[in-house]
Amino acid sequence: MAVCATAFLVAFVAATIAGLGFGRRLMRVAAGHVRRRGRNLRDVVIVGDGGPALDTATRLARREALGYRVVDVLTLELAASKIAREASAAAIVGRLAAILDEQPVDEVFVAFSLEEAQPLIRPVIALCEELGVPCASSRSSRRSTGRGRRSTRSPDSPCSRSRARRRRACGSSPSA
Repeated sequence: MAVCATAFLVAFVAATIAGLGFGRRLMRVAAGHVRRRGRNLRDVVIVGDGGPALDTATRLARREALGYRVVDVLTLELAASKIAREASAAAIVGRLAAILDEQPVDEVFVAFSLEEAQPLIRPVIALCEELGVPCASSRSSRRSTGRGRRSTRSPDSPCSRSRARRRRACGSSPSA
C-alpha cells in the first residue's frame, strides 16, 4: 500500500510539473504569435542618454515576442555646464509629459547611468508616479547602479497601467 501511494505521489508531481511547463510554453507561444500580428502590445517610452537608450530601444524592437512597441526615445544631451544639463533635463521631462498626455503609454524605461543623468531621475519618476505609469530601469542602468528593475506603480490608484485605462477608471474624458 505504501509503495502504491509513493508511486502515485511521484507520478502526480511529475505530471503536474510537466503539465504546468507545457501549458506555460503553449501560452508563451500563443502570446508571441498574437504580438507578432500587432495585438496585445505595450507602448513604451525610453528616456536616457544616447547609447544606453538606443541600445534598449534596439533590444526591445528586436524581440517582437516580448510585446513592446517603442513610442519614442528621449535622449539627454551632453552639456558642459550644469545649468545647460538641467535645462535639457527639464525639456525632456516636458516632452515626456506631452507624450503621456497625447497617447496611452504603458511603461517608461529609463536607460542611463545615475552619475550622468542626475537632474533627470527625480522629475521622470515623479511624473510617472503622478500619472500612474510604471517606470522601469533598463539593463544598462542596472549595470552602473547595481540595482534591479523598479516600478513606480501607485498601489492606491486603480489607474496604474495606461492613460486610456486611467481615464476610463477615473471617469475623465480623453480631452481632459
